[in-house]
Amino acid sequence: MGCCDSFQRLGCFDVCATIETGLTAAQTGTHTYIFHAPSGILQTTADLTTGDDIDLNIDGLNENMRYVLEIVQPDGTQLGDTCYDFVTESRTDV
Repeated sequence: MGCCDSFQRLGCFDVCATIETGLTAAQTGTHTYIFHAPSGILQTTADLTTGDDIDLNIDGLNENMRYVLEIVQPDGTQLGDTCYDFVTESRTDV
C-alpha cells in the first residue's frame, strides 16, 4: 500500500451497495481503485472526467470485511494522499 498521510472512515455499507464518497475527480482519465483487505488486494478502474463524482460499486467484495482503499489518479499520484476505510456488511430483511 502506498503511503497515506491520513485516513478517512467512510462507514459501513451493504456489500451490494454503491458508496457515494463525496469526492470528485481532480484529473481526467483512468483512475485505479486499490482495495486492501486481510484476504488480499483487488484493483478496479474507472474512466472519469475532472469534476465527476467518485462513487464506488462494491458489489462483489467480501462481506463482513474491513477494506482500506487507495485511489490512484491517471498521473500515478494518490488522490489527496488519503486512504479511505470502510466495512462491508451483509444486510438482510428478516
